[in-house]
Amino acid sequence: ISGLDAAVSDITGRYSAAAVRNIKKAVDDVTVEMADTVRRNVRFQERTGNYVKNFKIKTVHEDAVSKRNRWYVDNGEHRLTHLLENGHRVVDRNGRVHGRTHAYPHIKHGAAYAREALPERIRKAAEEAGNAV
Repeated sequence: ISGLDAAVSDITGRYSAAAVRNIKKAVDDVTVEMADTVRRNVRFQERTGNYVKNFKIKTVHEDAVSKRNRWYVDNGEHRLTHLLENGHRVVDRNGRVHGRTHAYPHIKHGAAYAREALPERIRKAAEEAGNAV
């Protein structure tokens, strides 16, 4: 009995370290897959190709037990995201409206993928950590 607390502490420490490591990897994997999903759902013709070239991922927060990544569009191309995703009015210099552009939803597909895939990946990562210990 005297060694029980040390054994339990050792096992839980190894489990938590493995779980955190696996979960952080799952966050990275889902972020990359989400970015690929957005890229695959781009259905509009780009004139310059700069919009898709500027898709980026960065880690915005990481500490001992958590990690957050952000997908974004860099180099000024971010201004197009809302317009492309939702469409917009076409207005001339005199303020006259000449209709609307088509919406090309692409970001929402990636966001839906991440919302669906990440909880399952986290569950699997925690299970794998338990099996490894």
